[in-house]
Amino acid sequence: MMTADQQAAFRAEVKARIETDADLAAAYARKDCDAIAVAMSPGRMRFTGETIGNGAILDALGLELGNAVLDTIHAGSDYKYVIALLDQGRVDPRAETFQEALGKLVYIKQITQEHADKIMSKVQAPDRVDVGDVHDALFELNGVPK
Repeated sequence: MMTADQQAAFRAEVKARIETDADLAAAYARKDCDAIAVAMSPGRMRFTGETIGNGAILDALGLELGNAVLDTIHAGSDYKYVIALLDQGRVDPRAETFQEALGKLVYIKQITQEHADKIMSKVQAPDRVDVGDVHDALFELNGVPK
């Protein structure tokens, strides 16, 4: 269930996409919440609640690159408090510090953005937009658009 703020943001996103997507505009005009949910779902991801450790990095990047990345992390003073969490498999991928660390590895060209995305794919799953949320965000109970 979306909060009021999430509904407002979703409503704005749908209305912006209606300007360039005729199929979505038609679904909105028909009040076809199923079609809107399908159209708005691709690319949406949610965190699974899992944490990241050495194994997830090795699995995502392969042995050669994964080991090189872990060596970089172990050698860098910027990562000294991350090492224990990685070794224990307890790094929270939602944490801003983890996101910054991953971005830094991309910035220094230790990994590519594609590699960073592969690491994140270990802890993310598709987040299909709920049909009920679509209706609640876009229409009043009587079907009148908000």
